[in-house]
Amino acid sequence: MRNETFRNPPMSLPLENLAGAAAEERPGDPLMSVRNLRVSFATEDGFFPAVRGVSFDVLPGQCLGIVGESGSGKSVTSLALMGLLPPPPGTIVEGEVHFAGRDLRKLRPEEMRKLCGNEIAMIFQEPMSSLNPAFTIGDQIAEVVRTHENVPARVARARALELLQEVQIAAPERRLDEYPHRLSGGMRQRVMIAIALACRPRMLIADEPTTALDVTVQAQILELLRMLQGEYGMSIMLISHNLGVISEIADDIAVMYAGRIVEQAKAAQLFEKPEHPYTIGLLGAIPTRGKSRLVSIKGRVPDLLSLPPGCPFAPRCPFMVPEICCGTEPPLIAVEPQHSTACYRAPLDQVL
Repeated sequence: MRNETFRNPPMSLPLENLAGAAAEERPGDPLMSVRNLRVSFATEDGFFPAVRGVSFDVLPGQCLGIVGESGSGKSVTSLALMGLLPPPPGTIVEGEVHFAGRDLRKLRPEEMRKLCGNEIAMIFQEPMSSLNPAFTIGDQIAEVVRTHENVPARVARARALELLQEVQIAAPERRLDEYPHRLSGGMRQRVMIAIALACRPRMLIADEPTTALDVTVQAQILELLRMLQGEYGMSIMLISHNLGVISEIADDIAVMYAGRIVEQAKAAQLFEKPEHPYTIGLLGAIPTRGKSRLVSIKGRVPDLLSLPPGCPFAPRCPFMVPEICCGTEPPLIAVEPQHSTACYRAPLDQVL
């Protein structure tokens, strides 16, 4: 198996021309296009297939929501896109990742470092631990500005103050010189957003941006992301285990299970007529007004080192038919325009 998080480009290509070497960015094209992405981790028991053939597009100015239980491959997908897999043990085994007409797997490490944080930014999980406790808030934001822009320290600090104002932190002048432990979870998350937006990226990857925050603060963070998306015109890839969170902001939704996308649709289509039993289960677990009973999904996510034959969701599926579902894993097929699912029984006429 090749150990290639991002392969080196041919040495004959000049460094300054690599960004446009693969293809030109054309109007109407997706900003990011991912095809058949496969990621494995080397373990004592063999190669663990964390991501198994994921494909999706992120359109300019749009939000793609990726949802699924813990262990479904969401965060690993985002780390692979940013070139942040730890090699070893993480390896991109196969797949194509294009951003604005550039093949990211052919960029050199120095080019990838320039791209990440500048054109593609990421908000990581756990705002409580993502900031460095040894540096002030202002220093951490200014560091990103100075890394990507040749500006003096005073200009970077002024930019840090502007960013804290944009993410609506109270008393931003005072917060610049405070350390992370002095801030609440919601304020730390706003600082993380400020850091991600420091260079006005074209795309933001937000990995569980509302984790460990109470419901009121979650709503504020999502509203802030929506506002900033409109202001900057950027694309967002929002990762969550909560379809309720995804519904607040996403234009398109991809549902992941056991390392694969099992349903993909426009947000309105998916909520109005879910096709995959797993999606139906996730929607049934969302508390809503008038719902007297929440539906639980029995069982747990399967071990990817020993997947069951056929559909990975079959052991947990209330609609499972052994002779149909336990043979070959179902492919992702279109059931209507812009709506695909990986289920042999689709379309399912079910009322939530």
